[in-house]
Parts: sequence; structure tokens; C-alpha cells
Amino acid sequence: MIRKPTKEILKWISVGFVLPLSVILIYLIFGKIEFLGHADPLSSSKIIYLVVATISMALLGGIIEEILFRGYMFRILEEKWNTTIAILGPAMLFGSIHLLMIDSIDLVNVILVVIPISLIGVMFGLIVHVTRNIWNAVVIHGIWNLFLAGRIIRISAFEKHQFDAIYQLQITSDNIFLTGGSFGVESAVPAIAVYLIAILVLLLYTARKCSRDTLKEEVLDGK
Repeated sequence: MIRKPTKEILKWISVGFVLPLSVILIYLIFGKIEFLGHADPLSSSKIIYLVVATISMALLGGIIEEILFRGYMFRILEEKWNTTIAILGPAMLFGSIHLLMIDSIDLVNVILVVIPISLIGVMFGLIVHVTRNIWNAVVIHGIWNLFLAGRIIRISAFEKHQFDAIYQLQITSDNIFLTGGSFGVESAVPAIAVYLIAILVLLLYTARKCSRDTLKEEVLDGK
């Protein structure tokens, strides 16, 4: 699965922008988010630092995690068992590892981390399964991090989470389903809704692709 990117990657870059922007749009539609201005304007050097730091984190996270979970692990499990295990196994491990990023381990926070982040893993796994190319998942993962896990845009309901960022967005609710608990916006209901819709679309696309391939084989066998 680790091969040269194809022209198809342009389509997945577009999808990569649609996903995080859809999460932000959901908050905007329901009036649950507002822009926070800076008390003191950021210096140009600070802005450059935040941009470079975010892009570096987004690229490294996307490349390393996707090659490990949806590259090597996916391929090994698919060859040994089947595609379903190859998608679900790395996804569940991916979700569990993110528990290291929260401060308190209690049942609610464990659920709010493992389930949503595992769904992200399923989404990335389906992309790799459909395209057979790891780089399509890498670009989506990187763009997702760029918008929702970096320091260019920061979305949070918690003051302690609003560290230096160029654009700071405040979730105007203390409902844990909208804040995402300790892990933040990536574990909140708007983000989960986007994951589920993306997974459903990918499953439908996979089913249609399988049907077309089966029909093509039957036609060729008939000849």
C-alpha cells in the first residue's frame, strides 16, 4: 500500500478539507461556537512559528501513523485474516493509544476517546482499502490535524486548552457531547457525525465497486 501517489490524491485532498470544515460548520449552524480575539496582537514571528509547528505536526502525524496503522498493520492483517479485521484491528488500537493524550482515565473519557478515534481509524482504513494507496489516507489525516489538532486553528470549550493559536474558537456549551470531554472537539458529537457519514459513503462506494467488478467478471466469463 506504500506506493507513489497518483492523480487521484487531488480528490482526497479535497475530501480532506471538507471533513474538518464540516465539523466547524455544524457548530456554526447550531450557534455553539464563537471567535475569540487575542488580547494582544500576535507578532509575525509568533505566527510563523505556530504555522510551521502545526504543519510539521500535521505532516509527521499523518505520515507516521498512517504508515504504521494503515500501511504495515493493515497489510499484515489482511494477508493473514481478512479486510474486516485489517480495518477494525488497527482502528481499535489507534483509538486506544490516544488514551495517552488525556489527563484523567475514567469511564466517560475512555469511551469519548476510544470510540470516536477508532471511528477515525475505520474511516482511514476504508480509504486505504478502497484506493489501495496509503497516501490518500495520509493527506486526509494531515489536513484533519491541520484544522482540528494544531495551532493555526484551536477549537475548545476549556480555557486551559486555549494555548497560543492564531485563530481561537470557543465552544459555547459545557455539554460533554459538544466539548468532547478531556480529548476535545475530535471526540464530540459533530465530529462523530462526520466520521459516520464518511464511513457510510465509503461502505456504499465499496459495495458498488464490488458489484461492478463482479458484473465485469461475469461478462468476461460469458465471453
